[in-house]
Amino acid sequence: KEVIGGRFGPGGAHIRLEKPRRVGVLAGGLSDGVSLHQAGGSVLIRGKRVPVLGPVFLEHTSVDLDACPEAAAGDEALILGRQGHEEIGLEELLQRWNRTLEEFWTALPAGLTRVYFENGAPVAVGRGEQVEWLERAAPSENGKTLRRM
Repeated sequence: KEVIGGRFGPGGAHIRLEKPRRVGVLAGGLSDGVSLHQAGGSVLIRGKRVPVLGPVFLEHTSVDLDACPEAAAGDEALILGRQGHEEIGLEELLQRWNRTLEEFWTALPAGLTRVYFENGAPVAVGRGEQVEWLERAAPSENGKTLRRM
């Protein structure tokens, strides 16, 4: 969304814009496990770091797309991980969110979709307690590592 200036967000009072900006809205917020401390941090879109604007809301997060003018609706946005040559690592995210590893993992909602990778390729998708294996991937006998069948 192109925003000329002034205020943006619920009630028009949460994000103050001093200049015209291109603002993106990500479908994920506090109820999805995103920390309030993500504000002022960044996400990855199309392999570029994009600043998070203002507060993180209950169900969405706003980002400044001036750093990524080619961004379009439907693009993947990563809070944690690698895109192209850019990466937001776990240590960086833990520091930004002011959390320990245990606090980070236990704060993620049970219903959050998880994608499991092996050698850079997705092998399973988890939702709640259910895991769907892709392309004949299966857990190993010890249940801790993944192997292809």
